[in-house]
Amino acid sequence: VNIGNRDGPNGTEFFDFPKSQIDLVVALVKKIVKEHNVQPDRILGHSDIAPLRKTDPGPRFPWKRLADEGIIPWPDEKLVAEKKAYYDTVLPNVLWFQQKLEAHGFSPPQNGELDKATRAMIVAFQLKYRQSLFDGTPDAETAAILDVMTSGGSVLKRADELGSIHLAK
Repeated sequence: VNIGNRDGPNGTEFFDFPKSQIDLVVALVKKIVKEHNVQPDRILGHSDIAPLRKTDPGPRFPWKRLADEGIIPWPDEKLVAEKKAYYDTVLPNVLWFQQKLEAHGFSPPQNGELDKATRAMIVAFQLKYRQSLFDGTPDAETAAILDVMTSGGSVLKRADELGSIHLAK
């Protein structure tokens, strides 16, 4: 089983997951969701639960595929682009990020400081929703995605693939 990463001489190395493995994950998660009535926002990775200790499944895990399969909510790209344009001019302070992270389900300190815990939770969020850059920096794109995900702008595709619905928080 590919866990997506390995510690190497230059730090953690991340690997693509085999398509066959992800196909099985999708089928298994759909089965678990159906049999146990698991809500879409409760489909989590280790880094979502223990961001100070875990980084898996890592930046190569295809969370977007799970969203495309109707398993998890995903930020509406148009709303993210709109909000990013705003946050490019006025970046929220660290306390705002901490409050939004808490609204998303993390438990950051509410101290307004970019401490180790806050940075780790931003990394965990980025690992899921913005895999191109996951450095824990509270930047405009992260702010936009976090705002969309906590303000009713996330999209959950319907299983019948007839369209998508916006989720209200």
